[in-house]
Amino acid sequence: MRSTTTKAFAGVAVLALALAGCGSNSGSSTKSADSNAKLSYSINEQAATNLKDGGNLNLSIGEITPQLNMFQANMTVDTSTLWNWYNPQLIKFTPSGDMKLDKNYLESVNSELKDGKTVVTYKINDKAKFNDGTDLDWTAFQATWQANSGKEQEYNANTIDGYDQIDSVKAGDNAKTVVVSFVGPYPWYSSLFNNVLHPAVNSADIFNNGYTGGTLASAHPEWGAGPYALTGFDANAGVVTFERNPNWWGDKGKLDKITYTVRADVQAQVNAYKNGEADTVETSTSELLTQVTSVADTDIRRGTRAANYLLTMNSKSELLSDTAVRKAIATGINRAQLQQVLFQGLDYSEAIGGSLTLYPFQKGYQDNLSKVVAKTDTAAATKALEEAGYAKGSDGTYAKDGKALSLRLPLFSSSTTSKAMYQAFQTQMKAVGIDVQIIQKSSKDFSTTVKNRDFDLLISGWASTDPNGVAFFCQKFCSDSTLNKSGTGTAELDNLIKGPGGLTSLQTAEDQESKANELEVQALGTFGILPIYNGPEIFAVKKGLANVGAGVYATTRAQIGDFPENIGWQKD
Repeated sequence: MRSTTTKAFAGVAVLALALAGCGSNSGSSTKSADSNAKLSYSINEQAATNLKDGGNLNLSIGEITPQLNMFQANMTVDTSTLWNWYNPQLIKFTPSGDMKLDKNYLESVNSELKDGKTVVTYKINDKAKFNDGTDLDWTAFQATWQANSGKEQEYNANTIDGYDQIDSVKAGDNAKTVVVSFVGPYPWYSSLFNNVLHPAVNSADIFNNGYTGGTLASAHPEWGAGPYALTGFDANAGVVTFERNPNWWGDKGKLDKITYTVRADVQAQVNAYKNGEADTVETSTSELLTQVTSVADTDIRRGTRAANYLLTMNSKSELLSDTAVRKAIATGINRAQLQQVLFQGLDYSEAIGGSLTLYPFQKGYQDNLSKVVAKTDTAAATKALEEAGYAKGSDGTYAKDGKALSLRLPLFSSSTTSKAMYQAFQTQMKAVGIDVQIIQKSSKDFSTTVKNRDFDLLISGWASTDPNGVAFFCQKFCSDSTLNKSGTGTAELDNLIKGPGGLTSLQTAEDQESKANELEVQALGTFGILPIYNGPEIFAVKKGLANVGAGVYATTRAQIGDFPENIGWQKD
């Protein structure tokens, strides 16, 4: 699956270095490549045999996105959250980043190098099929590759990274054996085909538009598969339900019913948890955390978050088309101060991050941003504006050609901590001579705002569902990226990434990591996107709920730390 996906900034902190005090119940920590970092998780990890048969699960979600195809460019994390409950999820990653197969779908995955080219063979469970009776076989892999390969420009895919390196997808000895051959070596094959499309998604029109419409029919439950079926979908009421799937051949789901209710505001989500209307809630700020710690039968589950929160500067906006302005913002922002606001009261701190490719706990991580912007320097930021021809007005705001630097920054949360962090950034920019207008919006408006680039500045998150950050380097930095909304990619960088002798042509994972670090310095130097923080992942969870919480790659804020059939309530 894709390594990253956009998501709304909810005023909550995210992933990183040494976490203080793991949450209760079956947490774990493992040392990483950085001796100062720990990879931590807490999901109440339980085998399916330890779970009750029955019970309901009630959860909150930010929005029911207009686009329900998780492979399509306009998806968000909320899209994939719903998708994974009723569509095939073949592969997940454990909190430590190891590939985990759902044996109900896949019997094995094996790779080999043949004549310098990676070849991966997938053995599919003979019983695997979609809800409409169509066999889940090599044609599902072929449809997924076709939509995400980049060969047909009409498909508006979230990312083509990896899929564009495939030469062919064919049946092996039988239709339940898939042989995927790459054009050369590809060390990141585990990131691909974690999810697959129904073979009926065989045209760009179906791919782009078939999952829109906001109805149960347009969500296409018949094209799904898994222990749960999509049985209720009311976009107006903001309620989606899943129940046990009578067409499922595999291990029986433990839950009777899963219900997602749209609660667009983080405080509404906290209130729902406190009132017993939701079984989990994200509480990664002190103001939220303090509200739930005294709620009866509550576990606080903490872990490392595999996500980057970043500032996007929209170069398509007239005022930000000038690199000098974007550089002034990058030079004037004080990320340490913003982190202090966000992490206050959490008993947590992290080093200032400098990469959107690898995390501080991963081998190969480097602080690449420090090679572009060495430190916060307000004086240097204002000097850069003046050298570019901007003059300070009587109100302290710089202007050029009669146009003042007044920029729109949408805020998708009512959290006091969120507002305080935005206001701190606003003050920092005022010192530079840039006016930032904070525009309050509902989280339900997030996907539309991002899709339409209806912002000058944007603070949002990119979450990773696997540890192979280098595999998705192009998704983040190529000029045709649908994820990176800064519009600052260049043809020169594209060539260095995917051209002859470029990043994707290198033989080993180590060589690609080294090259990615080198190229990220150049990419960050276009001043389009800027990492702000990672942060901790903190959830309040009802005691007894198993395999849910802070699970690093396994959860990516959706909180679900295992395959759907392994989610449930622990036996007494």
